[in-house]
Amino acid sequence: MLFSIALSIKMSILLYLPGIIIILVKRRGLLYTLRQLFGIVSTQALLALPFVREDWWAYLQSSFDLSRAFLYKWTVNWRMVPEEIFLHPMWAKALLAGHVLMLLLFGLGCWCHYDGGAMATIQPRSAPPQPSCRHPSGERGL
Repeated sequence: MLFSIALSIKMSILLYLPGIIIILVKRRGLLYTLRQLFGIVSTQALLALPFVREDWWAYLQSSFDLSRAFLYKWTVNWRMVPEEIFLHPMWAKALLAGHVLMLLLFGLGCWCHYDGGAMATIQPRSAPPQPSCRHPSGERGL
C-alpha cells in the first residue's frame, strides 16, 4: 500500500520494484508476491479513476509517454556524453534496454544463485521457515 502511494507521487520508486519483488518471492513465495503486486496495481487504478473517467485516452497517453526526452542540463551521471548523443532517441532506448538487461542478468544470475536459480526460487515451498525461540547460547527463550 505504501509503495503504491509513493509510486503515485514519484515514479522513480519503480527502480526499487525488481529488488522488492525478488525479496518477496524469496521470503514469502510467488503467490504472496502476486497478491502484493495486485494490491499495487489496484491502488494505482483507484487513484487514477477520477482522471480516467474524465479523459482516459489523454491520461494513458500522458502517463506512458516513453518518447519524452530528458533535459541535458539536469543530468548528473551522464555529463561525459555529448549533448547531441544524450538527446538522441536511440540513447534513451539503449539506456532502457541496458537497464532491463542488467535486471534480467542480476535477477536470473546473482540474486537467485544461492537458492538454486530463478526457477527454484519461484517454486512453492512446503512450508515457510519458522523463527526459532532459542537464544544463540542454546537456552530456550520465551
